[in-house]
Amino acid sequence: MVVVLLVPAWGEVDHGCRVSPPPLSGPPDPGTPRAGYCDALDGAWRWIVLVVLPTALVAATTVAFRRRLPVVPLAIAALVCGGAIANWVAFDDLDWALTV
Repeated sequence: MVVVLLVPAWGEVDHGCRVSPPPLSGPPDPGTPRAGYCDALDGAWRWIVLVVLPTALVAATTVAFRRRLPVVPLAIAALVCGGAIANWVAFDDLDWALTV
C-alpha cells in the first residue's frame, strides 16, 4: 500500500523538478522556492530519501509489531502516506519562475 502511494507521489515531485508547466520551459529558475527544494534532494537521493527509507520504516515496524500491536504499523503507514500527500500538495504550490 505504501509503495503504491509513494511512487506516484514522488514521481510527480521528480517530474516537477525536471519539466516546467506551460508557458515555461526547462528546469525551475534559480532562486525560486521550487529550485531550492529540487536542489536539496538532487539525483538518486530524492528517491532514496522519499521512497526507499519510508518504505523500509513501514516494513520494519510491520515486522517488529505485527503480532503485539498491529495498529502501530498501520499508524506509521498512515503517517508516511499522509506526509507524502502533504509534501506533494505543498510542492505543487511552490513558485517555478520569478516572473511569468
